[in-house]
Amino acid sequence: MVAAVGEGVTRWNVGDEVVALLAGGGYAGYFVVHEGQAIAPPPGVDLVSAAGVLEVAATVASNVRVGFLKAGQVFLVHGGAGGIGTFATQYAKAIGAIVAATAGSPEKLDHCRSFGADFAFDYHGDWVSELKEATGGPT
Repeated sequence: MVAAVGEGVTRWNVGDEVVALLAGGGYAGYFVVHEGQAIAPPPGVDLVSAAGVLEVAATVASNVRVGFLKAGQVFLVHGGAGGIGTFATQYAKAIGAIVAATAGSPEKLDHCRSFGADFAFDYHGDWVSELKEATGGPT
């Protein structure tokens, strides 16, 4: 919740509920953030959940951007059944990538597929060989 606003701030008012992605200090009772780094949670979403979505989305989007992922490329998601893995799979599919995910149980592999993974491999096995075979990758 916004406790105070600085000079020239027009986007937020004291009492507004916001979440922000911080470089550090997120466990502090209060923190200072530029008004452009704060966002309102979606309607009906509590602050903790909204902060989690922001963290996951920013992590995935920044890594995909740094990696220059393009449609048709193979995108490997380790831990595909977790929160970041599930979001990463959907994000990469929206770009048009071919998604391969790893997970540690049949149920988690099914979860990966249900969120769009084209291939899902048990990381306890020889997933590298299976990935190469499935995608025609280098040997």
